[in-house]
Amino acid sequence: LAEVQSQTLVLDELQSLRTQYADMVAKIAEAEEATDLLAEKGEAQAQFIVGICYLKGDGVKQDNITGYDWLKRAAEQNYSRAMVALGTCYENGIGIDKNADLAESWYQKAYDFYWDLAQKGNPEAQVLIGKFFEEGKGGVGKNYDGAEGWYRSALSSGFKEAEIYLKELDIK
Repeated sequence: LAEVQSQTLVLDELQSLRTQYADMVAKIAEAEEATDLLAEKGEAQAQFIVGICYLKGDGVKQDNITGYDWLKRAAEQNYSRAMVALGTCYENGIGIDKNADLAESWYQKAYDFYWDLAQKGNPEAQVLIGKFFEEGKGGVGKNYDGAEGWYRSALSSGFKEAEIYLKELDIK
């Protein structure tokens, strides 16, 4: 009898997990639909998310041209993450022909945005400015000492992820 009760509890738990999973899948679908609607209405963050989804093939058929189009819409609204992503598209020819000048132009716009935040002590922006220095993008030449300084600033502000960037920089 105890074994039957135990099996019944396991089956009940399994059914409960299946129900939770189905609810989670439904909520994800609702969120994706809402994001698509917001993107269509011109919301820059949603446009950025949709663009990245198309570039990665995450929840949609992978399509670099459509991904690029969505990122461009968001970047043109001064959404900083989209500016960086669009610069990467131009730099690597993702969804558009390679164009080093346009890549650098978008990196520069993003750099200017993040620079102000980094100066005000935003640790995430400090890491991003560090990446610009490390990679020589956004109008700054490669400068590993400058990158290290920005990573250390972010780390001292409590942004633990900056340790990863410092370790990667040590490898170079």
